[in-house]
Amino acid sequence: MDTSKHKYKSNTTRVKRQIPQKAINPYNSDDQKRTARIRKHYELILLLRCFQPLSVREIQEIEHRPRQTLLLALKQLMSAGLVVRVDFEKDTLYVLDGEQNQFIHSTLQRYGLYPKPT
Repeated sequence: MDTSKHKYKSNTTRVKRQIPQKAINPYNSDDQKRTARIRKHYELILLLRCFQPLSVREIQEIEHRPRQTLLLALKQLMSAGLVVRVDFEKDTLYVLDGEQNQFIHSTLQRYGLYPKPT
């Protein structure tokens, strides 16, 4: 009886390729970058969670920040993949990336960045 076809070769490289990198190292650099951006700009993120989409003018009216500071914060959030810029007719609107909602929620919860109820 030929048993050679039933022998399995151990190929650890193939197994390593099949395991997602996120499972091996859940705190990868992208998540660290996103977490840092959420912690730095959590007020803006909370605002976008409540009232989106918003234009820069609308955000300025609510937050009373200088325009350049606000644009820099939005640019940082966009580079981290947390905020999406949408050009709609003549307006430029900003919304949270829906794919990141769970990550944003868990990060805000983990660091206690939700506003305290009064």
